[in-house]
Amino acid sequence: MKEMETALKHDMKAMETKLQNDIALLRTEVQRDIAAAKTDLTRWMIGVGLLQTSIITGVLLKVAHLI
Repeated sequence: MKEMETALKHDMKAMETKLQNDIALLRTEVQRDIAAAKTDLTRWMIGVGLLQTSIITGVLLKVAHLI
């Protein structure tokens, strides 16, 4: 009986260690995905800002040329 208890404790400890490693891996993957999303969002926002600035500049130059 004592051997079974020891084996069970060992198995539970091994499972706990594996789960902790899996959680750490998932946490790292999520952080990497969040960083990638932030980068994509920043690039998109800069692109939209430049496009908006170009459109406004073009409209103002067109209006200024008409006057």
